[in-house]
Amino acid sequence: MFQVLVLSHGNLSVGMKETLDLFEINYDCCRFVNAYVSEEDPRSLIKDFLTLTPKKVILTDLKSGSLTRLAIEEGVLDRDDVYLISGFNLAMLIGILTQQSLNDTVIEEVIAFSQMDIERLENQEVEEESFF
Repeated sequence: MFQVLVLSHGNLSVGMKETLDLFEINYDCCRFVNAYVSEEDPRSLIKDFLTLTPKKVILTDLKSGSLTRLAIEEGVLDRDDVYLISGFNLAMLIGILTQQSLNDTVIEEVIAFSQMDIERLENQEVEEESFF
């Protein structure tokens, strides 16, 4: 079992949550945080999240953004029980949530899979593929 903290500037994370509802993906293990648009303090939320067990994933929207920096300042890079991933997208979030367990290999596979959806389409035939 694992826990996921989805951190974004503005309302992106709750938008992801609403999209997961459309796909009927279970996200009981997730906490979605819209930073800087509510009274919640992102640093406090990160600290609280780090007390959870067992494995944890923190997804942030921007590699060089303030939320990623806050997580790093809280020492997540020095911990074996936390994966910090920046630049999340919907494919990545679904990929993580559909795993039974997490390890380094699974995380790298999910990241690689989510990156496959990012490309410029120009005068190409888009193949119709099953997402799952």
